Amino acid sequence: MSQFFKKFLSEDAARLNADNGRFLALGAFGKHPGWDDHIEDLGLETESLTLAKTVLYVRGVGGQIDTGAWEKLKPEERLEGFDHLFLWQRSGQFLLGRLWSSSDGKGRTRYPMVVCAHCLGVSVAWALAQLLPKLNELEKACTATTQAAEVRLILDRARTDLRSRLPGAGPPHPFAPASPEALQRFVADAALGSAQQGWFRLLYHLDNQMASYAAGKFKGDLSGLRSQQMRVPLASPTLEQGFLLWTRFLGSRLDRDVPVFLAATPTNTWLDVVVGEPSSHDFFGLRATPAALPLITEVPYEISEQFQAQSRAALADFQSGKESFMLGQSASSGGAAEGGGWISVTQRWFKSKTSKLWLILCAAGLLMAAGAAMFLVGGRSANQLRTDRAAVTPNDHPAAAAGLAKPVNRPLAAAQSVTSAPAISGSKPSAAPPPISRPEPPAAPVDASVSPHAADVALLAPRPTAEPVNREVVPVPMPTVPQTVPAVPAPDPTSPPPVVVASAVEQPPVQPTGQSDGPRRLLTNSLGMVLIWIASLPGTAQGGYVGRYEVTQKEFEQVMGANPSLSKNPLQPVESVTWDEATAFCDKLTAAEKKIGILPEGFGYELPTQTQWEFFLGDSTFEEAVTSRNALRDSPAPVGSRAPNQYGLYDVLGNVWEFCSDGGASDKLLKGTAYNNRKLYGEKASDWKPLERTTPRRLAEQARMPDAGFRCVVAPVALADK
Repeated sequence: MSQFFKKFLSEDAARLNADNGRFLALGAFGKHPGWDDHIEDLGLETESLTLAKTVLYVRGVGGQIDTGAWEKLKPEERLEGFDHLFLWQRSGQFLLGRLWSSSDGKGRTRYPMVVCAHCLGVSVAWALAQLLPKLNELEKACTATTQAAEVRLILDRARTDLRSRLPGAGPPHPFAPASPEALQRFVADAALGSAQQGWFRLLYHLDNQMASYAAGKFKGDLSGLRSQQMRVPLASPTLEQGFLLWTRFLGSRLDRDVPVFLAATPTNTWLDVVVGEPSSHDFFGLRATPAALPLITEVPYEISEQFQAQSRAALADFQSGKESFMLGQSASSGGAAEGGGWISVTQRWFKSKTSKLWLILCAAGLLMAAGAAMFLVGGRSANQLRTDRAAVTPNDHPAAAAGLAKPVNRPLAAAQSVTSAPAISGSKPSAAPPPISRPEPPAAPVDASVSPHAADVALLAPRPTAEPVNREVVPVPMPTVPQTVPAVPAPDPTSPPPVVVASAVEQPPVQPTGQSDGPRRLLTNSLGMVLIWIASLPGTAQGGYVGRYEVTQKEFEQVMGANPSLSKNPLQPVESVTWDEATAFCDKLTAAEKKIGILPEGFGYELPTQTQWEFFLGDSTFEEAVTSRNALRDSPAPVGSRAPNQYGLYDVLGNVWEFCSDGGASDKLLKGTAYNNRKLYGEKASDWKPLERTTPRRLAEQARMPDAGFRCVVAPVALADK
């Protein structure tokens, strides 16, 4: 089974430190003028967000650009640019995001910028009401600046604001609540054709092309299932209503464990749907008009009268508010009926005469087996057995989990009033990192008297008939929160100018490497360096931030204006660097970050001590390190090309030796081993010793070696273990 089916939107709420089952992570990737090429990952705290970047952006958009599929379209077949809202659902979790046309610092405009949130424990309707206005604000704020540091601040504030609203979110529910009137308007929408012909074609397509994904038929072995794509009418006056109603409809037809991707724009009248694990061509519709990709409701299927009658009955059930309806047909299990439509093998067997005899014999056998079971249990009376059966609710039955049985209506907990909330969901006061000095918006007030589903009902409320149809995204009014982004100062004329390392030719997006390590307290600085909070870091009172990766050549050049590395690659760790240059990098970066308010008060960039390094080495092993233990290497690998350790840190053991702050006046200590090390280590053959995880190495303060680099920590300067 692929990593996508194994991990996408299947996160463990407990592992994410979800607060009462609710969790929200906000991430961004793509293009922005603040970066010379693709944005380095911002806030991709979950495996689902990392997979979303890979599938949607790297393979999807990047694949379509590489093949030139959109450029080959005629003008009337091609949408100019990106302006999409998307919803990606599976098993009660979902991503809600925006992508819009953008450019990098070199003015290249083929790729979009993407901002999306991973949500657990909340309803889609709540997310549309709370998240959609915030996503629109983020787009405006990000397009109004050309500074990477401002983008990070904007994203961090938005994440904190949204997390503060989670305690007031109502409980999640599998289907968007809707009145029969709203469902009737949806089914009767003119875009689905007269006499429900559009619905017949859509249902026929679902029953024939997506039968493997139907409720009750989706099995554990997913390796052989192909993704399915279709385009449907929006059939709603707003995007919010369209997403909610189509989510409800598809949720009643498809198994809840099936990933379903929906995408639409505010100005167009259709919705693109992808079911399963998308391939690159499934995202062709992002830039294609119906002239190139027609709606499924316009495909001229031959539909039998029998199928049409069954479809009308199913739509009647859907309009009445029933949360599950099935046609009872499947292209994968039966033969063709006259005039179109399908009759399954099971249906035909039940109609045969032979089947009646078998049914009688089976029923008799079941009765005999039941009698034997009652005899064996001895002490259990028939009354007790009846009591046990009565204790099982419809929701306990497997059919209910598959969407085949109507769930029991249980009372919903009222929304609680929120006066304050932690900035990061699930954080513990004793291990929380020091606050980054940025103004934080207050938590949005919640009215405890309002039903948890009030926002859901409001989004689906009928509009006056005299009001013109408006397909613009209508933000739900929210309290305005002043957000002052500190101005980024002009570069210091006394410091060396940064060297641009991006190629003049636009590179494809970098696919995320390694594996996601769950939600962590992150600090993303003005260079794009990501540092992870580690509680109880030796030499600190509470903890400190440690660089997720070794310092790269690109980051070193941006600060120091030069790249001493022998093997040139912006994504490889800087090497051939001296201890003095590594400490100078930390000092200059500290001064620059203090000017723009990135650093927590009293903290600074440093080289780790030997004690700190041996602590965050964690469970790193040689088997997962970039070394030459099994095959000779002549250069380091790009950072993050192996799996992270228990703290989410990459390449601690291997790739390049890492300088520590320890050492005497004549030599300095390095730890970790490198790409060119084998099982034995030493300056000469007579001194070779077995290479251990904590093997130390020493190097003169001004010496350079092609396998020596460094990693930064951000710790309280006064408390650091010197």
